[in-house]
Amino acid sequence: MPSSCSSCSSRSGTSTVYYGHTAFTEFSGQVRHLCQVLWPQSSPEGTTIERLTGGSYNRVIGLSIDNVNTDAIAPPQAARFILRIPRFESAQVENQIATLSFLKQRTQIPIPKIVLFDLTPENAIDSPYTVQLRISGLDLQTGYQTLSHAQRCSFLGTVAEEMDARGCFGESEMVLCHTDLSPRNIMVEAAPDGSLRICGILDWDGAVFGPRVMSCAPPSWIWQWCEDGEEDEATASLDPQDPQLRELKSIFEEEVGQDLLNLAYLPHHRLARRLCDFALYGISCKEHIDNADRLSAEWQ
Repeated sequence: MPSSCSSCSSRSGTSTVYYGHTAFTEFSGQVRHLCQVLWPQSSPEGTTIERLTGGSYNRVIGLSIDNVNTDAIAPPQAARFILRIPRFESAQVENQIATLSFLKQRTQIPIPKIVLFDLTPENAIDSPYTVQLRISGLDLQTGYQTLSHAQRCSFLGTVAEEMDARGCFGESEMVLCHTDLSPRNIMVEAAPDGSLRICGILDWDGAVFGPRVMSCAPPSWIWQWCEDGEEDEATASLDPQDPQLRELKSIFEEEVGQDLLNLAYLPHHRLARRLCDFALYGISCKEHIDNADRLSAEWQ
């Protein structure tokens, strides 16, 4: 999903204060009660509740439960889950479930598996929710910083494979677009040789079917890394001054080919992606109005 307005995304306190949620110390008691309902065979002592960093649209909590059957054949064992709770009443949890079900049936993209859900607030946490199996590894936002230059060069092949899975290299004009495929939503794990492989793609809440150009934003974080994840797509085609970053960009361009580079770099395709964002999410604050004015001026 697109970034919120700067004024909206500034956090003077915790997300609990910002979103008006029940404090975690109190809410964790409700979560523990929910766990006892969902897994009555597990002991309270064997239940661990972990506060995790959520997003703009979901509160996220880690769960570790002992004595759980996650496989019809394997004996009960400790299992790790993610509890996702929408922050807003307007959230359509059923759409999120349907999207993940579609991806599981029709693609090879590694995604979270939903094991339990409730579409109503008639439960211990007074909210709809989903429970997913927790994907192992760490997010790429964290993992990428640990790689050597040689490992980053090797990882680019994995990125190209993922873009292929998203339909970037195909002939279809309409594809399923993630809309927020940033490093924080890509889970990776280390191979024995120290390289990283993608083991999960998270946060499909904003996924839509749209024109292929929507899925072809350049992964410029590879050579324009910003800690806040807000790389400037308008400058993505420019060669970095740093020779190692320039090499990374060159490897990516060789991997994906000229057709995708045209969709990624050409100004009218970049502007089309911005226009699609406005079509999907509308204009809700002054910053959006200013962005729309800049888009109109640049388009002309």
